[in-house]
Amino acid sequence: MTNVETAKIMMAFQTAYPRYYAGKTDADIEASIKLWRRMLEQYDYNLVESAVLALIATQKFPPTIAEVIEKIQYITTPQEMTEMEAWQLVRKAIRGATMDASSRKMINGVLDERTSAERNFEALPPVLQRLAGSPGQLAEWEKLDDSQIETVLQSNFIRSYTARTRREKEFDSLPNAVRRLMQSKLPAGLPGGEEEIKRERKY
Repeated sequence: MTNVETAKIMMAFQTAYPRYYAGKTDADIEASIKLWRRMLEQYDYNLVESAVLALIATQKFPPTIAEVIEKIQYITTPQEMTEMEAWQLVRKAIRGATMDASSRKMINGVLDERTSAERNFEALPPVLQRLAGSPGQLAEWEKLDDSQIETVLQSNFIRSYTARTRREKEFDSLPNAVRRLMQSKLPAGLPGGEEEIKRERKY
């Protein structure tokens, strides 16, 4: 967003919440415009305006920058899997997963060289592949008793999935300048960077 566009957003707040802005000086308003622009510069004006209008329609008090970003994420992010939906996909991938060559099968008259564990692993969304680790890990989990899978493994997976999605949301909320700084400090190839998140969201 530009300064002019940010000023329009601030004007909408002043109109919607006149009491809150009654005592603000021109210097106060200018400082607010500068801060809001820095925090929202990566977003399209029309998107920010939509988020702001949605908040004005439902909130009695002026929204914070964090609330505007949260609403932008709500508008733009496809509905993500719940913890249980994600777990059910992984649970399905575990069933019959083995690295044994005997699990390879013919597909359209051609031998698929992948084992069942490899096929199941590749069928998972990228974010779940990251959490599962490898086809071999699926095969190891398949050897566990059902009671262990449905208690300990399920609990650990859900905790990891929740932490992962929370981290992605927090990363998305950061201004571009902060993201670039984080990326510059991230060793090459280290999992969890912005590019990895972008790849996963293509699923």
